[in-house]
Amino acid sequence: MGQVTKYCPVSRDQFDNIVILVRQNLIEIARSLSLEIRALFPRDELLEVMFVVYPQYWNNFQCPRTLKADFQKMLKCLVDHFCKNVSIHREKIEGNLDSLKVYQQGGHFVETMWKQYPFWRILMKMVL
Repeated sequence: MGQVTKYCPVSRDQFDNIVILVRQNLIEIARSLSLEIRALFPRDELLEVMFVVYPQYWNNFQCPRTLKADFQKMLKCLVDHFCKNVSIHREKIEGNLDSLKVYQQGGHFVETMWKQYPFWRILMKMVL
């Protein structure tokens, strides 16, 4: 046979205390989950920077000057995230990357991708 559940009546004060405890626990669970998600996934700006490795990014630009300006913003985001020293719990953690090398290699990356994926030129031929 099934299990018998006994119900105990609670007073209004007990019920209010239960509601408060449940609410506090849910808030703590939500905070904990939010912190865990933030730890697992990078910020939106960082995710956008990662888009530069895809040819579709290079398709958005018809002018090398515009492309380089946008790419410089993305490099700055990488430098801000990976090249600066930070303190965590009073412990100094050095940046993972050398900012000068990021900018130098970034310039070479732009030139290589621009030459390798001339999508805007292909699109112009299709339109004309």
